[in-house]
Amino acid sequence: MKTLQEGTSTRRPELSPVYTGQATAPHGHYAQAIVTGDTVYVSGLLGNSLREHIDARRDMATQAAHCMDQLEAILDEADSAPDLIVKLSVFVSDVDDWASADGVLGERFGQHRPARIVVPTGTPLRYGSQIEIDAIALKRSYFDRSRS
Repeated sequence: MKTLQEGTSTRRPELSPVYTGQATAPHGHYAQAIVTGDTVYVSGLLGNSLREHIDARRDMATQAAHCMDQLEAILDEADSAPDLIVKLSVFVSDVDDWASADGVLGERFGQHRPARIVVPTGTPLRYGSQIEIDAIALKRSYFDRSRS
C-alpha cells in the first residue's frame, strides 16, 4: 500500500504503536494506541473482556470502569494521562444506561472535561459489550516543551 506519491518531498510522520499488558490485547489487526508527534490516539476499548472475565452481563458502571482502567493504563504507557484527553468518544448499547456510565466518567475525570460524543447504538457492541470508549490525548512532553 502506498501512502505517499513517489518523488514527493513530503515525509511520512512517525507512527509509534503503543501496547501494554495492563489492558486487553487487541482482538484484531490494530494497536492499543498510536502516537504521532505529541498526540495519542487510543483505539476503542470494550467494557467487557474475555481475558479478565468481565462479561457482557456486568452492569454499565462496571463496564465503564473497566474501560477507564484500560484507558488509563494505555495513556500511561504512551506518556499521557486522563487529564490530557482532548476528545472522548463513547458508544453505548442502551442510552437508558448512560447515567451510570457518565457517573463513572465524572468520578474518573474530576474537574477535567474533555470534548465528548455519546453514540447510542441500540444493539450490543462487539462481544456483547454495553460500552466502548476511544480517546485522543496529548502527551506530557507537549507541556514540557512549551515551558522551555
